[in-house]
Amino acid sequence: MRTRLLRAATVLGLVAAAIPLSALLSSPAGATTFNVTSAANDGPNSLRQALADAATNPGDDVIDIQAGLGTITVTSELNWSGNGMVTINGNGATLSGPGVARGLVDDGGNGFTVNGLTITGFGGSIDNDAAPIVEEGGPITLNSCTITGNAIVTTGEDVAGGVLSEGGPVTITDCTITGNSATTPDGDAGGGVLSEGGQVILATSTVSGNTASTSFGDAGGGVLSEGGPVTVRPSTINCNVATTTAPDGGDGAGAILSEGDDITINGSTVVGNAATAVGASANALLAPGNAINGTGNTISDDTSSCAAPPTPPPLTPTATPVVAPARFTG
Repeated sequence: MRTRLLRAATVLGLVAAAIPLSALLSSPAGATTFNVTSAANDGPNSLRQALADAATNPGDDVIDIQAGLGTITVTSELNWSGNGMVTINGNGATLSGPGVARGLVDDGGNGFTVNGLTITGFGGSIDNDAAPIVEEGGPITLNSCTITGNAIVTTGEDVAGGVLSEGGPVTITDCTITGNSATTPDGDAGGGVLSEGGQVILATSTVSGNTASTSFGDAGGGVLSEGGPVTVRPSTINCNVATTTAPDGGDGAGAILSEGDDITINGSTVVGNAATAVGASANALLAPGNAINGTGNTISDDTSSCAAPPTPPPLTPTATPVVAPARFTG
């Protein structure tokens, strides 16, 4: 009996090793999978085509981007409205959208999950809710993602430099959200994350160097929640900036602003954030009328660590230059 069990365990182990980790952990049961093997903006086997196919397919869907595909550059937003949740397995790919103010947009509000994807280079201006990731009501889950270098402007709606949720919960794990900006003259602004009602959970992630600005609404440099609680487990939230200005700017917080519920933060670093606001303001954490709870945190307004490192001095040439032999890796 023991020998049979060991053999069975060995076979199961070999089978599991042959299955991609994304398939084991990230694929909803019974979901249909659409493969992305083209980095083109559109056309057969592209991400845009896969999202369109998923939108017309009943039930939940998985979009699997081929490992090693590289950078997918889009020229307009990737918008879908289906009848089930969508999971996008990035497998290390990069999604870029120069001049595009809205990236992945779930207009149907069914919710989606993004795993292992870098989102960068989105920008431009639009008169609509805007962010590299926009969810119009459903849950958003991000795992092992990087959202960096996006500059988003809207002329009259809510805006986020990273993730915008218009009502559903947001869960972010093992992600980096850095160097993004969000600007609006008439709406709420979140430099990294903006939730307009759902809970925000941030775990083992970094949110740093983001900026948010509005003249008619609230601003959170790192995270802004307009309704649900914010929960942070060991994470780094550093060097974010929030600004609200006249005529009708609201509250502002450099790191986290929670307008409708508590902030619970444990084991995290919150350093070098800054805020200037027409309404209530705090450089680090602000939860007007609600509680801020937690232990084991390092919280400081010291911005010295936020300065860009000095430019290294030029290398001094040697009398006899040495040319290294060519090296090939593969």
